[in-house]
Amino acid sequence: MLGFLLICFLIIGSLIYFVQSVKRRKLKKAPVDNKKLFGKWTPISFEAPRPVPYPDWSVETTRPLPYRPFKYGPDYFVTMGIKRLDWNDWIELDNEWTKYHNTKLARLSEDRSSRLYKIAPEAQDAALETMELLSEYLVYRYPSLFEYQYNNEQKQIRIKTTGETYPIYSDDPLKYASLLIQDDLALMMEG
Repeated sequence: MLGFLLICFLIIGSLIYFVQSVKRRKLKKAPVDNKKLFGKWTPISFEAPRPVPYPDWSVETTRPLPYRPFKYGPDYFVTMGIKRLDWNDWIELDNEWTKYHNTKLARLSEDRSSRLYKIAPEAQDAALETMELLSEYLVYRYPSLFEYQYNNEQKQIRIKTTGETYPIYSDDPLKYASLLIQDDLALMMEG
């Protein structure tokens, strides 16, 4: 009888502990601003920190960084992995950059290239800002591959290995921005 009560007590205690730990893990909802109009926002001032140059980076030898989405050990909980980004890790380039760059150039030279990128008129300023931010990041983070060049008072970014230059300010900033990195770009705006 005493053993039965002890087992019941342990089971009930374990259930209470489990329920309390689940409650502690639940995230709080973000506050909702009911006064904000959909598609309208107040701009904020943002100055991107200057990244440090990638040490010993080379377009020929730098291997892709290993992707490790899981932590080792018994106390790992699966989460969305949302955390503050280290500015130096925003864009990662490796020795496959040339392959991706050439693939993008080939696709943009085809007849259907105009369907590969679109910028809504209301997103043009955001696209220009993206190109400015990305080019500045790349010039400082990967100085062995990118540099600024000024031509007829036009600021451009130059790829040192290919000799190609792309304008920072143009009608198609996301097209040129996508040629600078291995990743695809999608700029999303509310509204």
